[in-house]
Amino acid sequence: MKIGNSSRLLAAEAFVTSPPHSAEIIPFRRPRPARPSFRVEQIVAVRGDTRRGQKPFPHPFPARMPIEVAQAAISALTKPGDVVLDPMAGSGVVPRAAINLGRRAVGTDIDPLAVIQSRALCAQIPVEHFDALAADSFLEASEILRSGLQVEAQWNSLNDEERRFITYWFRKEHADELFALSLAIDRLAGRVEWPIFATLFSSLIISRGSGASLAIDLSRSRPHRVDEKVPRSPFSAWAQKVLAFHRYYEELSAIPIRQPLAAGQGEDPRLF
Repeated sequence: MKIGNSSRLLAAEAFVTSPPHSAEIIPFRRPRPARPSFRVEQIVAVRGDTRRGQKPFPHPFPARMPIEVAQAAISALTKPGDVVLDPMAGSGVVPRAAINLGRRAVGTDIDPLAVIQSRALCAQIPVEHFDALAADSFLEASEILRSGLQVEAQWNSLNDEERRFITYWFRKEHADELFALSLAIDRLAGRVEWPIFATLFSSLIISRGSGASLAIDLSRSRPHRVDEKVPRSPFSAWAQKVLAFHRYYEELSAIPIRQPLAAGQGEDPRLF
């Protein structure tokens, strides 16, 4: 319907005329090619630490991203003080890299072990406090094992399926030590320390070939039981694992760190 030059037409045009900044919002209407803020090529050449025996964290995790790669992407896409979200955080490398660079970090993962390990990776604890708590936990575990009552109670609390699982993968004496250590850690570690010591505890079990279980975990196969394997006593491995975690947190103590955002922590176990 033609209205002519009436005031109604002018009023209608006021609603349909494109604003002057629309060409800057819609990419295909830009008068010149946009300059991308980030190109994948910027991180293709980034290499992680390839020194033999060098480990980014004293707990294994499949296909862990080199932290140098994460830091390159975060540096290109964000500025200090920004919030970095990783909705599939895995081992927590992206939140850790974000914290190192002065960003705030939020991570989430459906795997509970990944969340625990990520919290440990992102944590900062004075090494003196860590060493003291590690020593106290071992002494407490030794007393629990010596008395035997609490360990026996743990065995009695298992259902048939749980008992079959533990006896399939662990020798009785090593399972007893793991029960004692878990009880000691639960008793002594606070909310901040618990993910660190739970990850340390897990490192006693999850290992390519030298852990406390009868499992062998190689990159070319799934974990499987090997009866000929000589598993390592958790108590005998404790000091070595504590030293590895001590070195990790000692190196972190030199980095000025902004703590990750605590939204959801303690409420949703998938968040850290």
